[in-house]
Amino acid sequence: MPLKGETKYKPEMLDIIEREFKEGASMLEVASELGICKATLYTWIDPQDSAYNESVSDAVKKGVEKSEAWWTKKGRTTLHDNTFNPTLWYMNMKNRFGWSDKQENREVDSFGKESALDALEGE
Repeated sequence: MPLKGETKYKPEMLDIIEREFKEGASMLEVASELGICKATLYTWIDPQDSAYNESVSDAVKKGVEKSEAWWTKKGRTTLHDNTFNPTLWYMNMKNRFGWSDKQENREVDSFGKESALDALEGE
């Protein structure tokens, strides 16, 4: 176990980070494969933390995008498969990658009409 001030980081961990995210892994799964707790991984990617590691931070940023791409492709390629669960897939995407239902906000004038619609009707 590292002494205070020492790090558990090893350069070969970057390959593990890339591999796991490429397969759609979460931060928890990546941390587990690295043999560290999730909190440690978050300290390594936080520029405000004294344990910040630029290489890990870059690998995680790229990795999270790879993970989202893996899950996006999984949804696209298994959409018509009888085992595909669209609700589960959608909730995963919302919770892991910040997806949200599209919401459009329109200004409403003093008469209660939507200004954007009025502008379109006037064309």
